[in-house]
Amino acid sequence: MSQPPSRSATPRADDVRVLGALIRRLRNDNFASPLGEVEDGGRRVLLRSDMRFESLEELEQYPIGNGQTIADVGRVERMKGVRDRLSRIDGQYAYFGSIGKESSANIVETSR
Repeated sequence: MSQPPSRSATPRADDVRVLGALIRRLRNDNFASPLGEVEDGGRRVLLRSDMRFESLEELEQYPIGNGQTIADVGRVERMKGVRDRLSRIDGQYAYFGSIGKESSANIVETSR
């Protein structure tokens, strides 16, 4: 999720707390987990709960409180995950990441 540029670049403590709670709710509502197995007439059936979000639109409509959804306050964009950026260097897993800045941002302040 990205935030529209109209907000201040310095988050308030309350904003950080609310965003942290939203991230925890999203993580708890978006999971896939094995539940175990059942034997039925000699057959073994594996049970799995799959509660993952299926589309960006589903995430946009996720309620955040006060009758608002994520789409009301920000954008939902598909981003590369950590698995998409893993590679190997000398047989060891390595992660490649990049950081950018807006054109109007001070490069010294951004790099801190």
